[in-house]
Amino acid sequence: MNRHILNINILDHPTNRNTIVYFYTENLHSQYFKSLLTENSISFEYQFDEEEKKHYFGIKRTDDKKVKTLNYLVFAKFRKPFINNPVAKYLLVSLTLLFIILAIIGFLIS
Repeated sequence: MNRHILNINILDHPTNRNTIVYFYTENLHSQYFKSLLTENSISFEYQFDEEEKKHYFGIKRTDDKKVKTLNYLVFAKFRKPFINNPVAKYLLVSLTLLFIILAIIGFLIS
């Protein structure tokens, strides 16, 4: 099983060199990925593994660039915010601005 560096849900097909396998553990993610593939007229094979609870999509290597972009869109749609609390967000931005202002003042004084 070869995992690609930036794409943890991509595998090489075990028997077919011309196929790349994308997998998802969440049903909602796999449904969205399936709809993106259908909208972009990309042919695929689908399989659900009952034991591992994974949704597998077999894609031709010729469509790999398009499908990687669609894969990124799936992760972008369902990603969680880095900082979920709005107060913490504004506090972080305020502290950053304060440090930048102090660095500029220190540069101008010296």
